[in-house]
Amino acid sequence: MLNADLSLRQIAVLMGWSVRYSAQVIEHYAQVSPDESDAVLRKLNRAKSLSQDTKM
Repeated sequence: MLNADLSLRQIAVLMGWSVRYSAQVIEHYAQVSPDESDAVLRKLNRAKSLSQDTKM
């Protein structure tokens, strides 16, 4: 879902998870898949940043 450009908040809502838990799951699975980990972790960091910006 992150690779499909959904925001971290959108993923959390769709999965019924908190934003924090969504980030933890994405980080875990990005570490499991080294081929995609760099790209996924970059997207996750961007999504986290955008999520924090919208809270302010």
